[in-house]
Amino acid sequence: MSILKNALQSIRQAYLSLTGTKEENEDKLSQQRVQLFEAIKKASEDGTITAEEMEEVKQMQKFLDITDEVMAEVKIKVLKDLIQKILSDNVVTQEEVALVQEVGRGLQLSESDLARLKPDMDKIEALYEKQQNA
Repeated sequence: MSILKNALQSIRQAYLSLTGTKEENEDKLSQQRVQLFEAIKKASEDGTITAEEMEEVKQMQKFLDITDEVMAEVKIKVLKDLIQKILSDNVVTQEEVALVQEVGRGLQLSESDLARLKPDMDKIEALYEKQQNA
């Protein structure tokens, strides 16, 4: 079972065990939101985010009252962090280029979100091309 799938199961169980009003559970919901964001980040690092997992993320997003805008920002940050990690050693492999592309697809980013990430993606591709031509 994948990292993200395990985390989603854990978050779902915690959510289902909540009792009381939304206000009474806000601290627990907040913790679950953080767990969800961290799970997405960890899953991006191993490159496996499936369409099925993203459907589950969307369900948890609803349960945890996370807006589409907030989720989009989280996804963008996850991919930007991955790109920065890859660029940190000034060496980009073909596998790393493929990883970023795969994670980008897995996160199901909108066209406008992908456009925001284009400068970062271009850095990776430029460095990779420079290394290939050296």
